[in-house]
Amino acid sequence: MNLLIRFIIFFIISITSLNAETVAVKCHIDEEHSYSFLFNFNDKKATWLDQNNQDMIITIFPDVDKGGKLLIMGGVGKNNEKHTFIIDVVKAVVNVSTNLGFHKSGKCGNKSIIEPKDPYAD
Repeated sequence: MNLLIRFIIFFIISITSLNAETVAVKCHIDEEHSYSFLFNFNDKKATWLDQNNQDMIITIFPDVDKGGKLLIMGGVGKNNEKHTFIIDVVKAVVNVSTNLGFHKSGKCGNKSIIEPKDPYAD
């Protein structure tokens, strides 16, 4: 329970600053499935918090300023179940697929994980 309280506090602090180097994100699929990640934008690294802080294998880390918005990453869950996550970092939508046939999508909050820069801003 203490770990959950720390995570919630860290999540709130991280969300308040979208220009931060790291952001914690919790994605909800349904009542039984949710996934928590920590994204480090400087190192282009993702950590799966639900699976003992497992570093994810990243195929594409988006550069939203150049039009990329899909973060594609994978990791191994319990019972050697291989997960593939595709996250639209602008719309905050996640798709999850596993090698055991699980395939669903959900939301990662109600605003962008990475805000694209406004090309018309000063």
